[in-house]
This record gives sequence, structure tokens and C-alpha cells, in this order.
Amino acid sequence: MVSGPSLKQQLDQKVQEIKQAVSGLSEEQASKEPAQGEWSAKQVLSHLCGADDALSMYEFKRFLSEDTPPLGITPGQYSDIRKSAPVPELLSKVESDYSAIGNFFAGLNDQQLNRKAHVPFLKETPLDFQLAREKEASPLYFPGKVLADAPSKRLFIADSTHHRIVITD
Repeated sequence: MVSGPSLKQQLDQKVQEIKQAVSGLSEEQASKEPAQGEWSAKQVLSHLCGADDALSMYEFKRFLSEDTPPLGITPGQYSDIRKSAPVPELLSKVESDYSAIGNFFAGLNDQQLNRKAHVPFLKETPLDFQLAREKEASPLYFPGKVLADAPSKRLFIADSTHHRIVITD
């Protein structure tokens, strides 16, 4: 079972990973989209900050006072409200917001952690699961993990789609 303090710890760890990921980026690098349709680092940080404090403590406190509160979450959107904000300002906002959220989580008991909320977007959007199909025959398809065993001079490859482990020498 997940505890409030462990959620806080996980959230703190993720914030540190975010800080580390953008630590060496210039403003220009952080503003550049890596590819067509992909978000820049600044867009991601702005999204994490939320639009007008969308991740406010008010939303979280509703879990404690309402039965299955509806949450106004729209995945995949970010606000341009912080478009001109420098990376350190965005990082500071992410860190302070998520610190407050982590502290809120840390104070929750098991009963409170098991409460549920309603996200209308998820109810209204049908989930469409499709299997990835091979387009052509391939000895490896979606190779996942690779392990090299130096003493035996063998390579172990997890081939996820074929549900097997390939061993080479």
C-alpha cells in the first residue's frame, strides 16, 4: 500500500530529476521544440506549473471534503501564460507547487489516500487500444532490455513483441 510520505518522497525525487534534466540548458535550448509536434522543455515546465494554478491546493483539498469530486483536467495542454518566463523561474514554480502538493500527500491517512475523483475527460474519451503490428518480418521487434555477460561472452536481448529472450554469442 502506498503511504502519504512515500508519495511525497516520490514527488520530490521526480522534481529533482526534472531540475537535473534542464540544469544545463540555455534559454534558447529550453525553448526549442525537439521535433515537429513535440514540446520544448519550457513548454513542459509551463504545463507542470499549470494554467493559473490549476494544480492548486484547492483541487486537492476537494478530495477530503467531497465524495468523488469532478476535476477539470484536460491532458495534453499547457498555458502560454509563462511563455516568456525564464527557466529558473519556471523551475522555482514547479518546485514550490510540488513541494506543497507533496506536503499535502504526506499528511494523508490510508482512508484519505483511497478516495476517488472523477475526471470527466477520461469518461467522455473512449480508450482505443490497438496492437502494434509488424509491417515486415524481423528477427527482433521492439527489443527492450539488453544484458551483456562478459565472462561467457554472451548477449541477452529481451524481444518484447515476440515474447522471448534472444541469447547471442
